[in-house]
Amino acid sequence: ADTLLRDLAAVVPEAPAAAALRQGRSVAGVSKAVEGDKIRLYDEEKNFLGLGEVTAGGDIAPKKILGNGQKL
Repeated sequence: ADTLLRDLAAVVPEAPAAAALRQGRSVAGVSKAVEGDKIRLYDEEKNFLGLGEVTAGGDIAPKKILGNGQKL
């Protein structure tokens, strides 16, 4: 599924943040990101989590998250 999104920046949040994203919660942001940027999200084991978006405050908001992730 992430092949279609390869033009988007990839972000690998730490385990607690990845768990929060899986639960639909926003997490602390990404440096050098602009509000509205779409990003690919991966966990530390390189499983594709889904699609996120950078908020006005620079946080990452989950947009489309897969259930268990997809191994690359």
